[in-house]
Amino acid sequence: MSNSGKRPFGQDMVKPIQVPLSKLDLDLKNARFRSDAQTQESAVVLMLNSTGEKCMELLKDLCQQGNLSSSDVPIVVKEDNRYRVLEGNRRLICLKLWKNPSLLQKISPELAEKYQRRIEKLADSSRYAPPETMQVVVAGSLDEANVWIDKKHGLGKDGSATVEWGAFEKDRRSARQTGKTGRALSFIEFLTAEFADDDDISRTLGNLLNKQYSILNRVLANEVLRDEIGITYDNLSGVTSSKRSSKTMRPLLLAMLFDFAEKRQTAKTLHTADQISKYFHDLYLKYLDADAEEEKPGGGRPGGDSSGDLQFGHDKSSRNTSEVGRTEDGALNAKPNQNADENNEGRAKQKNQKSANNIFADLNTLNTDGFTPKIQRLIRQTADLSVYRQPELIAVSLRVILDLTCAQYLQEFHPCVEQVKRDLDQRIIEVLKLLDPKCTQGAKQAENTSEWAKLFTFTKDTKDALRLVQYALHDIKHVNTASDTMIMAERYQEMLVAMNEKLRKNKS
Repeated sequence: MSNSGKRPFGQDMVKPIQVPLSKLDLDLKNARFRSDAQTQESAVVLMLNSTGEKCMELLKDLCQQGNLSSSDVPIVVKEDNRYRVLEGNRRLICLKLWKNPSLLQKISPELAEKYQRRIEKLADSSRYAPPETMQVVVAGSLDEANVWIDKKHGLGKDGSATVEWGAFEKDRRSARQTGKTGRALSFIEFLTAEFADDDDISRTLGNLLNKQYSILNRVLANEVLRDEIGITYDNLSGVTSSKRSSKTMRPLLLAMLFDFAEKRQTAKTLHTADQISKYFHDLYLKYLDADAEEEKPGGGRPGGDSSGDLQFGHDKSSRNTSEVGRTEDGALNAKPNQNADENNEGRAKQKNQKSANNIFADLNTLNTDGFTPKIQRLIRQTADLSVYRQPELIAVSLRVILDLTCAQYLQEFHPCVEQVKRDLDQRIIEVLKLLDPKCTQGAKQAENTSEWAKLFTFTKDTKDALRLVQYALHDIKHVNTASDTMIMAERYQEMLVAMNEKLRKNKS
């Protein structure tokens, strides 16, 4: 086959050029953002809030290597006398922060407190001078750049992708190009707009986007979500809306986001339409049914508060507290005029309702009489709090509970308790050794590794394993999320149960 008259391959390939960092701008419509940035400064904040740790790892690599990857050059378009970076925004932020770490202080004191010292340390330890320019390829037009970027991130069907975007990034970019916003993306935009200043919603939503965004398209079309809960999606406009106020909807939405972000609900548990319907109906009964009347025109419960402010954790079990009393160990009992079957059924129902919102759900109904009365009261009172309403208070209490229970246990059973270090992780390690001396052998094959060995290995080998509970008590600015607190409590609950049982037997 003759090649005469054909153009040489690669003739139109664009060669990279060096552009001063001062002339490079971030893309305010970056697909990684949940909503468009309004300024260059807000773009930096959005990027660091969503991928801050990844940016720090990238900066570390750049400081060590002294250059960008030759096989992956940032893509820009020229706009007047400046360049907009369409592909390579994380790299641009890293290079700008390397050159000027104090830049963060001007943009966000909170982010500066979190990252500036790390940036300065990486810059000081690098054997390379801070960058003045960044190598880029300049696309002839936005359309030309989009062809390159789409292939790079796996959009289209030509199989030429080198790096995959996640489902959310793909949805967002597709919406920008087609003007059509799908159900899942529309729901994210609705939450982002309605709860722009809500840290708990924002953090939990971020976790969901990283772990299980794809589940949204499956579940959001459910009729119970539309008809009972009142979240609707307009196919024509691509807009999601709610018939209830954001204040009223917040508890339900936060519970839903938490379930998906922590994979308490997945495609397996919500596989059929009936399973999805039941899940949303249970959420409706738990968080909205008590106030259904007040949502109607002129509604409001007789003699009640019609403000529509439902706090997280408010459910039917809390409406009739006058009908129950407490035993000495903190378990809820019905009045004597109720029969035993009704009592047991009510307690089981309450336990299930509390388990999603409260730490130590089992400890709150089990005896904790192996511990001192003070510790029993502390566990019971902490387990009564809603982790979504009082995550900071619970985190502080959790730190104290772990410290006091370990101290009591070691005083009772450790032969050389005075030699045990005061660090909480060291106390826990000594407790685990007493509970199972073989746990020190560490993790082996999964089927041959006990739960105590897993917990011992995690506590011993994971740097700052207990940092979150330590910070809760000792760092005046650290914020514990509901997810942080719940995960930490679940991790060490079985240890508390085992300690209590052995202490109780030792007493008897």
